[in-house]
Amino acid sequence: MTGIHRRLALLARSGYAARGVVYFLVGGLAVLAAFGRAGETPDTRGALMTVLSQPFGKVLLGIVALGLIGYALWRVVQALADVDDHGTDAKGLAIRGGLLVSDGHHNRVLRVSRDGDVREVRAFGNVVPTGLEVHGGSIYVAEAGPIPHRPEDGRVVRFSPKSPTEEVARGGALLVDVERSRRARVYALSQGVWDLPPTPENEGKPASPDTGRLLLAERRGGLVTVVEGLDRPTSLEIVGRSAFVVTLTGKVLRIDGLAFRP
Repeated sequence: MTGIHRRLALLARSGYAARGVVYFLVGGLAVLAAFGRAGETPDTRGALMTVLSQPFGKVLLGIVALGLIGYALWRVVQALADVDDHGTDAKGLAIRGGLLVSDGHHNRVLRVSRDGDVREVRAFGNVVPTGLEVHGGSIYVAEAGPIPHRPEDGRVVRFSPKSPTEEVARGGALLVDVERSRRARVYALSQGVWDLPPTPENEGKPASPDTGRLLLAERRGGLVTVVEGLDRPTSLEIVGRSAFVVTLTGKVLRIDGLAFRP
């Protein structure tokens, strides 16, 4: 282990130790409160005030504060320097930074850090982003399109943190998810035909039953049907040569033989 790695390891350990001390104090005071030997149920501030009231409390609190600062610095280094070797592609950045989520109401993709910080990764027009897939250096996004969710508005796009958004395929009604298989095929999940009046009170309502489809992106930019007649599917996962589809009714469907389908 190099000198810089030893210093980073010490920074991480001191930070986790400080967090452990705070959690231990909060938990211990909560147990005492449950047995009537302490005041009201404590929080983090109450635990730190308890430390401050003890002999050498200021010194102890200073040590804890330094540890917590070390933890904060460690999380910054962890996200920026890739000390865990997650890589520098889109998937590695997502793991280091936390989670990627779609915000269909405000038409954007967000990154949620491990500490709960929310930041915008990419903003769109009125496209209603739904499902996400991260593969290599690309983030794939399924777009349902605005109501009435016409097939020509249903698209799959992709981008990386440093590249513009480009269209992969279009032509699916109310797209709700996207997946990329190990054979480099891109699949999209259409919830189906949405034939309600295009009024604000109908926004967010599902498609008609038994009109959903599993779609495959063509090289020419279209979407072809792999399986039809799905009942309001909501999410998709590709494992090997099989697709697993979750429906609005709580069922999990398995579709085998993807490698032999168009």
